[in-house]
Amino acid sequence: MERYIWSRLMRAGWVAACAAAIVLAVRYVTPLIYPFIIAWLLAYALQPFVGALQRRARLPRWLAVTIALLVCISSLLVVLAALITRIVAEVVNLSGSVENVIRWWREQFDRFVSSPEIQMLIRQLSSFYNEHPDYRRTINDSIFKSADILTDISTSIVGLFFKRCA
Repeated sequence: MERYIWSRLMRAGWVAACAAAIVLAVRYVTPLIYPFIIAWLLAYALQPFVGALQRRARLPRWLAVTIALLVCISSLLVVLAALITRIVAEVVNLSGSVENVIRWWREQFDRFVSSPEIQMLIRQLSSFYNEHPDYRRTINDSIFKSADILTDISTSIVGLFFKRCA
């Protein structure tokens, strides 16, 4: 029985050692060999095109491979240029949209502040402020604290919005 348990433990040890070796090999060897893997995948993908150029155009292999690579790289550059152009256009569109939203918010704020009720409240606060100079420091501190709280809330809302969008 002891021999059976011992053999099981040895087998589990070998499995764990092999798994650890595989994990370490993947972690440390992959950065060294991934360029070769990419090159192999590219050569494998271009093989039918190179073969067609060799057969139909009767080109030597080195010339067929060169042409195939140039076509592949050119295609990738065209796709990349189109992608960058699209991203720039979307960023310009987004900036215009954000500008319109900011303008709308500014108009709403101006409309709110210029309303008769708010103007009356501002006049009352101004008169109270001027009539009671001993409360100025307390009022200023309260205004600054309220502004800080509003800034923190706004920052949190914008942060949550961008986390949801991302």
